[in-house]
Amino acid sequence: MFCSSLVNRNHWSPLLSDNVWRKSLAWLLHNASSAELGTYRLGQTDWFANVHEYKTKDQELCVWESHQHTIDIQYVISSSEQILWMPTTELEGPTKTFDNIDRQEWKVKEHGSPLPSKIVLSAGYFAIFLPNEGHCPMIKDENPALIRKAVIKIPLSLLRDG
Repeated sequence: MFCSSLVNRNHWSPLLSDNVWRKSLAWLLHNASSAELGTYRLGQTDWFANVHEYKTKDQELCVWESHQHTIDIQYVISSSEQILWMPTTELEGPTKTFDNIDRQEWKVKEHGSPLPSKIVLSAGYFAIFLPNEGHCPMIKDENPALIRKAVIKIPLSLLRDG
């Protein structure tokens, strides 16, 4: 997991200098705040940005997820939310897998897991979740709120190929 403010390029640009990272983050910087709800292709079919809204909720109602073949860049356009993070090796499951998308769902082990890390993403901040990193988004930050968010899905193969 990696978190930063989108406008503070000097913090993240040395680490995220590959063309795929640069194009993904440039799309967020220049398009996310004005984009309509929907999906935007950034290159090949599986590389895209999805702009969506939802109401944040109590942690018990939220779902742990991970991906095996894609990286998530989750960027908050407006409002804020809490996201929990933990390696999938510390979670139980997967409890559910999906045939049509790269997503697995998990649950916290009854005993023996360390406490997850918690981040609060506010407008203008992003977090990167790598394959097999469990993350539990949509958690309210103090009170339930409508959040607008962009999530970029980067196929791992794009970074491996070059």
